[in-house]
Amino acid sequence: MSRLVYKKFTGLEIRCLKCNKTIHNDFSSKGGCKHPIDKTVYRAIVIIPNSGTKRITKTLHARIYDDAVKELIDYRRDVLKGIIQIPEKGMVFRPQLIIDCMAMYIDYLSDIDVPDHMKKHNSDGYINSQRTMFNNFLKFLKEENISKEFFKVSDINDLLLGRYYSFLLKLSDSNYTFNHHVKLMRAFYRFLIESKGYNIKNSFLSIKLKPEKGKDCSITSDDFFALLDIISPINSVQQIGKTKRNMFHDWLIDAFKLKAYTGRRNEEIFQMKWNMIHFEGITPVYMKTPNIKINKLQNQINEAEKDFIYVPIIEELELFLIEKGLADKKNTDEFIVAPTVIQRKSMEMKSSKSFAFFFKKLNRDYLIEMNYLRSTYITVQEIYAFKQAEKIRQHSDFRVTDKHYVNQKVIAKYISKDRGENKFIVFQKEPFLPKTTQ
Repeated sequence: MSRLVYKKFTGLEIRCLKCNKTIHNDFSSKGGCKHPIDKTVYRAIVIIPNSGTKRITKTLHARIYDDAVKELIDYRRDVLKGIIQIPEKGMVFRPQLIIDCMAMYIDYLSDIDVPDHMKKHNSDGYINSQRTMFNNFLKFLKEENISKEFFKVSDINDLLLGRYYSFLLKLSDSNYTFNHHVKLMRAFYRFLIESKGYNIKNSFLSIKLKPEKGKDCSITSDDFFALLDIISPINSVQQIGKTKRNMFHDWLIDAFKLKAYTGRRNEEIFQMKWNMIHFEGITPVYMKTPNIKINKLQNQINEAEKDFIYVPIIEELELFLIEKGLADKKNTDEFIVAPTVIQRKSMEMKSSKSFAFFFKKLNRDYLIEMNYLRSTYITVQEIYAFKQAEKIRQHSDFRVTDKHYVNQKVIAKYISKDRGENKFIVFQKEPFLPKTTQ
């Protein structure tokens, strides 16, 4: 992303969203700001009519100077015409246009002007996904010949909701996609009502969510190993329209194996490092990895507050780690998968798309996805737990045990050391090599 161009124009400034500093001519030092360029925005400043020096501000969407000037002029016009409501003394400013309220909600999700105890620390990916769904709603308004420049948050009615419902059905046949859009609009209006004091109705609550039923999502050993065998740089280019994309990456097999043998989410496997592996003597027994999703949901950012998962080093995982150099790399701060790749976030999306691409090459009459590896692991884990119930469970509802009583490190060690008849194994194929760390 290129830096914003600054030219002197009344009411226009560049502001850093992280440190709230104003940036003008000296962009080399950025006014003392050291944050990334993508955290800077154009901001409009308009003097409130008949108020003397009182002013109202707005973060602009534009990232091109000419577009920012136009957006500023339009905003200033709306203020002067009264379309933008000006707060009276002692009153809270509440913009009425839906585009302004959406921008305010995105700022809230981005922790801009949010008290420390209320910050959510959402990822850029999450915020971008919310912004995309907002844009889909604005696209819907455009298809309905409704100007977003004049549409207010109070203009929602049942007739419009019915057409938005139909719009979502055409947008995607996925119930998950449908529900995500509805949940966002519900949360958006709840934020306006509960946090900002808007006297409006949360009409999106009247839209019923679609059922999100579970499905058979296990992977057989034959499918798993056939997939690994077919992954190759040969015939690995996918063409969609005029766009060609090479779907092969030299770290794919490692990523798929690590996910299969740990059962963790994509975000976690690409953050796994060798120093997360814990030993008893020379034997690796478990891997301590942050539960990234739970930590984000519960806003647990301090190390002492974080939730961790203790992944047992089962036979298949141990063999994989030995093959990847466990003896030489143990206790190092190096990533297990593709240690030289810096952009870890992009690997998540690439791996899922490549998984689907190469599986299609097997010419099965069904499709499976990368997240099925996690489902398969959890399924086998449940079967193992059922067989070992008397050894690792003490309550009929294991959720109670798991939350309040179980020492996960002890369980992980037990599973790791169990090499008996009912041992934990995800995909059995090759004979296991003797334990070694030398």
